[in-house]
Amino acid sequence: TWDIMKDLLMKIYNEVIQYEDTSIELGKALDEEVKQLIMPYEEAFNDEDLETVKALMYNLAYEAEKTGFVLGVKTAVHILMEVLDK
Repeated sequence: TWDIMKDLLMKIYNEVIQYEDTSIELGKALDEEVKQLIMPYEEAFNDEDLETVKALMYNLAYEAEKTGFVLGVKTAVHILMEVLDK
């Protein structure tokens, strides 16, 4: 059942949460952070290598956001269950 719930949460994240204002602002902040992190290496690496590194950074951030969302929902459900049991 956890796999089914996780799939549902991923659908919610991918189709709703990532389009919320907070997520859009987080994306803008991520763009700026990636830009700042890449800047010192622009002279040392070719464009293709820089794009590869950027893609890795964005993929890592996306996976972290999804995992954080799932953990947050999981925690909220546990707290709700505790409250309802009392």
